[in-house]
Amino acid sequence: MFTKVLSGILTSAVLMGAAMPASASGFGTTMNIEVKGTEMNITVPTSMDFVLNADETNTYPETFTIQNNSGISGVYVDSIDFTQPGNASSNGWEFLKEGYDTLKLPADSKAIVFELGLPGDLKDVAPTGGVERAETGKAVFGEEVLDLAAGEEKTFAFNIKRGAFTSDAVSEHAFDATINFEFKTK
Repeated sequence: MFTKVLSGILTSAVLMGAAMPASASGFGTTMNIEVKGTEMNITVPTSMDFVLNADETNTYPETFTIQNNSGISGVYVDSIDFTQPGNASSNGWEFLKEGYDTLKLPADSKAIVFELGLPGDLKDVAPTGGVERAETGKAVFGEEVLDLAAGEEKTFAFNIKRGAFTSDAVSEHAFDATINFEFKTK
């Protein structure tokens, strides 16, 4: 009789185990993601050539374009810094504050009010330090002004206001420009 009772208990245990559903909550897989920084790949011209003509007109670059060669990310021009070329302490060229009356400049002054950006949305290159005139300057754009989607190209527009020159000036390296890009976040 003891054998029949033990056999009944074991049979019940086996049947109960077979009837209980298996639980998947104890199984899992860890997913690891390694992030590597996306490299910006931007093409910009190596020079901007301007001619301040004797007839008081100015000739601007016609093909100054910026190309975003990045395949997956939009970028924007945050700002452009202008400095004296190389290690020069001074070459005489200066940026003037927006609104400066260039008609009052003495002849042959190497001072300009300079604007650049997209056609119809030009930004002033402000003299560094918030002063009326300086040998260095900066144009600030921000994310919504000069943005370039992946693969997009945009062409800059320019405007220069300046005084008169009494003779043809020789071609000279006036400023170095550093274009500062950021990835779009919006």
